[in-house]
Amino acid sequence: MAEKKGSSDLPVTNTPLFAAGEKIAKINVADEIKNSFLDYSMSVIISRALPDARDGLKPSQRRILLAIFRCFPTASTASAPKSAVIPAAITIRTVKR
Repeated sequence: MAEKKGSSDLPVTNTPLFAAGEKIAKINVADEIKNSFLDYSMSVIISRALPDARDGLKPSQRRILLAIFRCFPTASTASAPKSAVIPAAITIRTVKR
């Protein structure tokens, strides 16, 4: 049976937690959360929620249309697809990135 390592067997390192000339400033956590959330929410609005000026589509809408085009290039030669095929194609392509 394998022996368990105790805490005394672990290597001891004397590395400092902070850089040599680093200064730690006290901040108000509530203000920092407000500022960080505002920055994050603005980036989400710009990158996801606002339609693009070139075509008027949001990124998620563009992915859906592209998946439909890739799966079914011409509607005249193919039969009507099942509706679950399109979300599956979008999910697979999104996960593989």
